[in-house]
Amino acid sequence: MEITPKLLAEIYFENDGEIDLLTGAIAPNRLNQIIEREVNLSKRNSENLTIISVNLDFNSITSIGIQEQVLEIESQLIQIHFQIKRLLREVDCIGRVSTHGFWVFIKVKTSSDSSKLVDRIKEKAPSNLIISVIDYTLGESQLQWYEKIDKEHFQ
Repeated sequence: MEITPKLLAEIYFENDGEIDLLTGAIAPNRLNQIIEREVNLSKRNSENLTIISVNLDFNSITSIGIQEQVLEIESQLIQIHFQIKRLLREVDCIGRVSTHGFWVFIKVKTSSDSSKLVDRIKEKAPSNLIISVIDYTLGESQLQWYEKIDKEHFQ
């Protein structure tokens, strides 16, 4: 059987968009639903929401062949997911949004709360991560927030 991008997408993002089968993280469709609900609630409750973008730095991949690179990336993604998941509270979530990274969605009281989590991620996770913090600004649309996040995540 030929491995195509479509086949990979079916394998990794099955379960109606609920779970990423490689890492066990929340898949993009489900993460989007959670964030949409929380953005709507935050408008009523004035809660602070933050997404921490976590990406693998591809310059750190040392394998020579493409197959070896893919295996190294997949292995690192699995490790990163579990390392970050252990740092999160029950109300926080981590979703795999790209082939090379995650969004960590958290509710915070202050921006220092997200800084503390970023510091813990940097301490516990591998050093080859690119991490950005993007706060939700009350009044902006979810799409506007996603545009800011995408600029950081896909830089």
